[in-house]
Amino acid sequence: MLWLDKLKNVFMREIKKEERQIEKISIERLEQILDMMRKDSLEKDELLKKEITMIIYQLDIDINKSIESLKRIDLDQRKEYDKIKLIVKENLILYTTHLLRLIVNLKNINIKDLKIYIERIFTILNNFDKSSHMPFEKATILIGEELLATKILIKDFFMNIRKIVDNNNEFFEKIKKINDLNILIKDVKQNTDYLEILNRKCDEFNKQLNKKIEEQYDHNDKIEQIKNSNKYKSDLQEKEDYIKKLREFEEEVQSVRNRINLKLLANYFHYDNKKNRIIHEYSTNFKSALQNDKNLEIFNMIKIAQNIELNDLKEIQAKILSLNEKITTDSEMVISSIKDKIKSIELEILSIKSNITNELKKKDKILLKTEKIVLETQKQAESLFPNSKIIWLD
Repeated sequence: MLWLDKLKNVFMREIKKEERQIEKISIERLEQILDMMRKDSLEKDELLKKEITMIIYQLDIDINKSIESLKRIDLDQRKEYDKIKLIVKENLILYTTHLLRLIVNLKNINIKDLKIYIERIFTILNNFDKSSHMPFEKATILIGEELLATKILIKDFFMNIRKIVDNNNEFFEKIKKINDLNILIKDVKQNTDYLEILNRKCDEFNKQLNKKIEEQYDHNDKIEQIKNSNKYKSDLQEKEDYIKKLREFEEEVQSVRNRINLKLLANYFHYDNKKNRIIHEYSTNFKSALQNDKNLEIFNMIKIAQNIELNDLKEIQAKILSLNEKITTDSEMVISSIKDKIKSIELEILSIKSNITNELKKKDKILLKTEKIVLETQKQAESLFPNSKIIWLD
């Protein structure tokens, strides 16, 4: 068993050793490290740019020398057709123009990012190759050997730049990871700041909501206080008395209504349109017709047709004008006003709750997005620092 225990101890030491190798880096520390790496990369950027600039400078010198050599070529001494010599001369001039433009374009690149700077060089070379191909081919009819030297210069230049890229692929990849990490960290921070804004908005909406709910409770309490007051009880009694009077009055109205034979009146005054209209109004709504019959024309019509005098019609008409069926007490008016305020508060509460729901949806969306960015940041950071673990602090 002794050897087994020793083996276990060896494994435990190896595990602990491996654990000790993992360095935990806070996001703040990671930013500092990335910043230092970026500064170091800028220095190397400058060195590589200077190296490329020197290569461009040398190409400029070599191309100009080559152009001078090409200018000294005397095609007139060649035993060729004049038409062919003319074609060669024209295309030689055109090709020389492309060479000069190539140098100008290379020297005028003003891009800080080294990788994009190099990509621009390759784009310029590619464009030169496409635009100069035809005049080069036509010019080589008579001076192929002389032009080949310029082509070798361009090819060597391309190979030198390609060599710089190949030798620094790891550096470029590292810079890309640094830039990607910086962007991811920036995104996380922006999302975190936005989440704080959303949290503050939610807090503010919740405060507004609580305030409105308190106002709602206060108004409901006021209604209860009014309903429990002596004034409210007195108003209720007053209303009940008034309703009792209305019922008694309705009985009086019905009693009078029963004593009038409207059918008889209609038959009696069938020839008179005005009187028939009045009788129809009384048949439809007796109280309303009596209220609108200011001169009590129905009184004389009853006297003539039924040979009776309903003197209490005037008294009932006066009561109709003085009594209001929809009586509202002072307490009811106050309660109605408070209920209107409560309805307004309820609408405000619904609006605030809707705002809170919208902000929470935004929060969920940002949290999900941030979670994905954090995972990607962790992945990128661990690929750049294999023996490290990034610690995110809440």
